[in-house]
Amino acid sequence: MKKIYSILIAFAFLLAGTQAMYAQNIQNGSFETGDITGWTLDTNFPAMPGDTPSGITQSFDVVSGVGEPDGTYCLRLNISGSTDPYGTAHGPSATSSIVTGVEIGDLISVDWRAEHVSDDYDVYAFIVEESSGEETQLFYQQGSTQPWTTTTLSSPYEGDIRFKFICGTYDRTGGQAVGSQLYIDNIKILRPLALPA
Repeated sequence: MKKIYSILIAFAFLLAGTQAMYAQNIQNGSFETGDITGWTLDTNFPAMPGDTPSGITQSFDVVSGVGEPDGTYCLRLNISGSTDPYGTAHGPSATSSIVTGVEIGDLISVDWRAEHVSDDYDVYAFIVEESSGEETQLFYQQGSTQPWTTTTLSSPYEGDIRFKFICGTYDRTGGQAVGSQLYIDNIKILRPLALPA
């Protein structure tokens, strides 16, 4: 039900394309500093339930020239190594600085891309409510190649939030070698403004 509501909210915002929009400030939400200013990267991300990692390497970089939908740069998360046959492994994670003043119903939007390296990707994104630590899934997907796409969600929270992205990989072939990449760009929070009558 929440997913349907989010789609309806996003559609309503699109229909109101001529309406003024207020954009909430997200520090380095498009990585245009060319670095990870405003973000915490964990390259020792612990295993998620059910993971069977072995010799996993987690890394990240800020890159350009990969078709990024906004500006010049985007964040890339990388994982490689091995798992048990048909297993998964996850990491690294990227967590934003606090975003303040969010209201319930604000439109949250993020552009992302994922691709296999040695095997399929298995990637997550969450909105984290700062005071309680509660997480709402922004997206989850497993597969071989996902070109740049935009995911939107109507904010379920009011107050302060963070964004959290987790790279991951799945041994679809059963050969145990795994590896994938997750790209993140153009994170926005939009709110419609009533125009003068």
